[in-house]
Amino acid sequence: SPLLFAMIGFGSKPSRELALEVRSPHKRTSIAVEEGKEHHGLSLYDTPPDGEVTTEDLVQLATGRLTVLQLLDRFDQPAPKYVSEGRILVDPVRDAMQKHGLLPEFAPSLSEAEYRRRDAISHFILRLALCKTRDLREWFVKQEHKLFYIRMEVLRPEVREPFLAELQKSGYMTCTPAGREESEDVATRTPYCVPGEAFFKIPFTEVPPNMLSRRQVVLKAGKAFVPRRQLSQIVVNKFRDSLREKLSVAFNGLPKVLRDNRMGELLTRLSMLNNVVGPSYSAKDSLVERMCPENFDMLLTRSVPPCMRMMVDYQREGRTHLKHQGRLALRPFLRVAGMEFQESMRWWRAELGKCKGINGEVFEKNYKYDIEHTYAGKGHMKLQNPYSCSGMLNLPAPSAGQCHGCPFKVLDQPNLRKLMMKWKIPAPAVEAMIGRVQGNHHQLACVEYFKATHPGHDGDGVGNHPNQFFNQSCQHYKDQAEKAKAA
Repeated sequence: SPLLFAMIGFGSKPSRELALEVRSPHKRTSIAVEEGKEHHGLSLYDTPPDGEVTTEDLVQLATGRLTVLQLLDRFDQPAPKYVSEGRILVDPVRDAMQKHGLLPEFAPSLSEAEYRRRDAISHFILRLALCKTRDLREWFVKQEHKLFYIRMEVLRPEVREPFLAELQKSGYMTCTPAGREESEDVATRTPYCVPGEAFFKIPFTEVPPNMLSRRQVVLKAGKAFVPRRQLSQIVVNKFRDSLREKLSVAFNGLPKVLRDNRMGELLTRLSMLNNVVGPSYSAKDSLVERMCPENFDMLLTRSVPPCMRMMVDYQREGRTHLKHQGRLALRPFLRVAGMEFQESMRWWRAELGKCKGINGEVFEKNYKYDIEHTYAGKGHMKLQNPYSCSGMLNLPAPSAGQCHGCPFKVLDQPNLRKLMMKWKIPAPAVEAMIGRVQGNHHQLACVEYFKATHPGHDGDGVGNHPNQFFNQSCQHYKDQAEKAKAA
């Protein structure tokens, strides 16, 4: 498969310089802005950047963009929830986008060409670093989809309208403005328009099914008449679908890129920065404190995240084994938290041995294989990676007899309060968590839990991955112990 984005050809440049030779066999969409006009800063990322960039600058740009994407993941809201009337509603997201130069009005010192170059470099290097697995690709698409939507919606009308016109001229969208009489005729058939609003005609096959089911568009003579306000959503969805295809191309070309050792080291470094996303999480070598059966009960109440602690409590108190989804989440968490294979086997044998109807023979027959599979001893012979917070949130809702998922999502408020009281969480902290839950900010509720159980910690670095929660907790208590020792 041809490479969409290749970074090769170091030549005789110093080791700190990367000469980027970029090739794209696909049709490119060129979006131009007339000289002297305010640039919109948006890119469809069809044209990879070229030229040279230092590794330090490359990592800095990628890290800044990754920080924003992780923040969008932490808030975990649909894209339209972030913007209203051209204003970003979530202050931390706005501040991060401003800090890392992802909004053109906050980068006045940069020319349009330099702004676009930096934006393209950060996007394309993350595209390479995060195309290795299906889950990473889906995570990247989801967050970039939100970022693109936010950046487009905060544009002022006098800037956004030329951008949409450019998309039409470039062939990116097959749409034509509807005539005045046609617009007035179809306006009465959908509640999603305002008097006098313009309509655009596009092939109905390009309209998302959910917009059809909600009657946000009008079908007539094989065409979909889309109100101007709804056109942005179609543009964003096309961007998402296009990016998904481009990530697959990047994945197919990744082996060729990795032939250069320095590029391989760079991508590894970047993927380590994103170890909170899930399947790429491999921080076992950097554990602050290793979990084992002997210290498990101490760590359970001190450093284990609430999603994992809930499942362990359920299995112990009910004397009944976790069902498949629960065990599938807990096994790799224990592995990355430090449990070696034999220790994990011993822990599971002891825990399940307390459950009704499970003896040594049943354990060997029904549970041993899955533990071996987690440690690459069976099946595809690959280590099983833990779920990220997004993965836990997207698990199927537990039914009767099941326990899994994020407690801040799967438990109703009375049961959540009951669980927090059992764990002796202070009442003000519980109310703060409930407030986050009511706003559907489940990962931020987990941050509130962490702050309540780790006095003095601001919760930074928590809310994206259960194993990151564990590491941050262990680091917090290690720092406290060192301070006490020094005193």
